[in-house]
Amino acid sequence: MIPGLLASEVSAALREFIVTGYETETAPFKGEFRRLVEEQQEGEAFLKGPYVSVGLPFLTGAAGRDFFPSLATEFPPYAHQEQAWKRLVSSGPAVNTLVATGTGSGKTECFLYPVLDHCQREGGPGIKAIVIYPMNALATDQAKRFAEIIHSQPALKGLRVGLFVGGDAGGSQTMGPGQVITDKAVLRESPPDVLLTNYKMLDYLLMRPKDQSLWAHNGPQTLRYLVVDELHTFDGAQGTDLSLLIRRLRARFDMTPDQLICVGTSATLGGEESISGLLHYAGDIFSSPFRRDSVISEQRQTDSEFLDNIAFLSPNPEVGPEDLRVALRDGLSAYLHKAYELYFSKPPGDDLMTDSGRTALGRELKQHGQLANLLRQLKLSPGTPTFRDLAERLAAQIPSRLQRQPELALIALLSLMAHARDAVGRAFVQLRLQLWSRELRRIVGSLREPGPLAVPTEALVEDDSTSRPPPLLSFGDDQPPRDQRLVRLPLVQCRECHGTAWLTRMEMSHPTDQVVETELQAIYSAFFGHQQETTLLLPWQRGEAQSPAGMRLEHFRVCRECGTTAAVGGGAECKGCQAGADALVRVSKPHQLKEVKRGSVNKVIHEHDCPWCSARSALVVFGARAASLSAVAIHQLFSSRDNDDRKLLTFSDSVQDATHRAGFFAARTWQNNVRMALTQLLESSTEPLPLLELPARFEAWWLNDQASQGGGQQGKGHQGRLTLPQYLREFMPPDKRYRADFEFFEQSGEVAEPAPLLKLIRERMLWQALEDLGWRSQVGRSLNRLGIAAVGWPLERANQAANAWAKTVDNTLGYRIDAEPANGLMLGLMQHLVGLGAFGLDDLGAYRQKFGKTYLLTFLNYAPPIGPASPRPKFPASAKGEGYEPLSHASATQAWYERWLACLNPAALIDRKQLEQGKRSTNPIFWS
Repeated sequence: MIPGLLASEVSAALREFIVTGYETETAPFKGEFRRLVEEQQEGEAFLKGPYVSVGLPFLTGAAGRDFFPSLATEFPPYAHQEQAWKRLVSSGPAVNTLVATGTGSGKTECFLYPVLDHCQREGGPGIKAIVIYPMNALATDQAKRFAEIIHSQPALKGLRVGLFVGGDAGGSQTMGPGQVITDKAVLRESPPDVLLTNYKMLDYLLMRPKDQSLWAHNGPQTLRYLVVDELHTFDGAQGTDLSLLIRRLRARFDMTPDQLICVGTSATLGGEESISGLLHYAGDIFSSPFRRDSVISEQRQTDSEFLDNIAFLSPNPEVGPEDLRVALRDGLSAYLHKAYELYFSKPPGDDLMTDSGRTALGRELKQHGQLANLLRQLKLSPGTPTFRDLAERLAAQIPSRLQRQPELALIALLSLMAHARDAVGRAFVQLRLQLWSRELRRIVGSLREPGPLAVPTEALVEDDSTSRPPPLLSFGDDQPPRDQRLVRLPLVQCRECHGTAWLTRMEMSHPTDQVVETELQAIYSAFFGHQQETTLLLPWQRGEAQSPAGMRLEHFRVCRECGTTAAVGGGAECKGCQAGADALVRVSKPHQLKEVKRGSVNKVIHEHDCPWCSARSALVVFGARAASLSAVAIHQLFSSRDNDDRKLLTFSDSVQDATHRAGFFAARTWQNNVRMALTQLLESSTEPLPLLELPARFEAWWLNDQASQGGGQQGKGHQGRLTLPQYLREFMPPDKRYRADFEFFEQSGEVAEPAPLLKLIRERMLWQALEDLGWRSQVGRSLNRLGIAAVGWPLERANQAANAWAKTVDNTLGYRIDAEPANGLMLGLMQHLVGLGAFGLDDLGAYRQKFGKTYLLTFLNYAPPIGPASPRPKFPASAKGEGYEPLSHASATQAWYERWLACLNPAALIDRKQLEQGKRSTNPIFWS
């Protein structure tokens, strides 16, 4: 893992998520979403950090790898590990111990080796050690560590470790190189030597009749170790439950306090007061005494012990920002070699991607003055410095070509430090970067008219700060500057066309001489409750009678200092605060009220239809909560080539919230992974890819499926990039993983019949591609919105259709249309149909014929769940239907097709009112 590069990638991904997903062409909002997340208002408003900390290596113990007579440890122990082993080994004193060291310090090895050594020497049946974890995910991860060590040690052959947590029956029945026993029936029939579980499950195991066989071989002398990992997390009610559980465990086997060796691991401690508090707390939890010498704390090397014969080498002035960027595009190896060239002014003696090259890099870095300076600056910092602060402090030693972007030089140095290894192959230093992201909730925008001030960010000159207007968007929770008294309102945006407007709440009388609502909770309640007082304030529409979608508009002015409304042609100052005319912002309010019948009562509600593109129920409050931002960060972490340790640990406030987040992350990251997989396939093709061939091409590109494995295309033997199990785990949709055949595969690892699963994935890939290129092309970070792909069509056939249409109009209505405008109209029509998702798939035949009823899409077994307001394919029609877009409206509101036809020759259109009166213009044009 290269943390410096990963932090930059995650930061860029989060910003790109907001910009690509929400940036709009609506003035004055154009460019403001990018400005919100890319400009660091008031010191990093959206992203903070990354904060940099470097931990020097731990002191090494004196015992070496042969501390235990019967087994050799993977690495020589650190001093604190050796100290823990001396206390815990059962052939010695074996006393209660608390391991209070930092992350990455090898806390697990502090108790793992003594436990395995005891089990190997003791022999015999029965559970000899119990390890309690606060989370199942942590237990599953640590189980792999147990399995790896047992598999690598011949002396531990036959030792059995069982993982007993919640979940369905089944699982692995034997020990393996990376797995412990998880089959519950096997564990009950033949109890393991070491039991990994959580405290709630252990409570069940002690009480449930069906689990009593687990303890059949346990007596007072059998169970020797009780380990509680992350002891500090068991506070409050959980701590009380755990304490009572441990007392019951002792009583169950009639054990005295000194017969059970209690071990707790915890985070790094502070001063003596913290240590005494932990000892008292541990004594209460385990109901066993812990003395002062029970606490094992970390011991790190000092700067002088770590560094070696420092030479102050000047960075290579020939390496500039573009060199580093080009090398990064070429791959991690090229980047690391270029970073080495920057700091050592020569190519490395060994390939940096080899073990010997990484070890040699560590030796050389210890002698580099830039590393010594970095450690000194970190020590001088009052707290943990941010990436930017640290880069500015080191700027004096950075070559002139990198002076304007010192972060690039710091990333290069941190990347070398992360990649280097010490003499025995362990991490060179403990490098930690923390990146904090703020939720984009309660985002508000100040009132501003489209005009000279609304300049896109990219068009502004860097040094010309006087021409830059103040930011339009800000966080509602942040107090504005004292000298600013501005009305700030939340924003709504169409999820299809990204048209943007202010949102407020007003009485339904004449919209003048009122004060717009600015209390955010009242506005949100009105919007989500569809209350008729909900009001959209569009940027000034130049006095138009209708919005682009044909909604009736009312025009007035709003004071941006106090929110008082006034007529457009009213006085020159605000009646509420006497502000001048320049404070009165012209806005337009669309009429979006509709009378509906709820039960037996008629009620007026506010419709959330878009006033720009008329998309139904498409208006959403702008914002991005923690779950969405986390999903983006997770996808970037797991898809990055700079991360070879793909693990994730998330925290939530409750079990219910954790369940929701887990499902959300799985669905969102799956969709992002599919987009990345489709992108790689499309980029590998040198010519356009036929849509209906995409599923087979996708499978052939990714699936390495020999004929013996039984693939979707038998006998062809795909030479893809993933094995069949990897392919299924990666691309099976989250909403289809409940299938019995897939559940069997996940539990057993065997694919009984791959053809149905592969067929489902092929069909789903086509659906996902059509979503991103069609009816959801403007929603979020679609392939189309990111500029990766678009749907094309044969221009010759489109031109033939345009010419045939022009001839029909000429022959039937006597209206002559030239070829060029006819082709332009057909081109726009095709683009619109693609955006609707009006694809002529055979599977959508029943859906098209039966008025586009949403429930009909549930009969497509490969389609994702689609809610009432979810985007879905639509088709042009003269009839009304859920999945139909009308060709024309009977009301005064024009349909899209009427407005697009008006672009052909606006001067010659039929006037609807004239038509109703029986009058026609001299050159009529047909309309539907």
